[in-house]
Amino acid sequence: MAALRRALAFLGSEFGRLLDQSRRMGGIGESHTITARTQVKAIDLAKREVTLVGPQGNVLVVHAGDAVRNLDKVKVGDTVVATYYASV
Repeated sequence: MAALRRALAFLGSEFGRLLDQSRRMGGIGESHTITARTQVKAIDLAKREVTLVGPQGNVLVVHAGDAVRNLDKVKVGDTVVATYYASV
């Protein structure tokens, strides 16, 4: 749940409202795919962690799973499109 809260705060959209709704419901209420254009602030290739700066300046560290190819070619300052799958 903490990771979801960070993702929602990172994107700064209506998903904060959905998180509150989820708390009241006691479970998953809705699922959404969230896509945002972000800027790479830092990369830890050994841990496959990427620090992203979102559209409102919020910072989020994400784990780049095996589906992320060519991570070694991503550089600090690059613009990347990040997609999250959020369920609240």
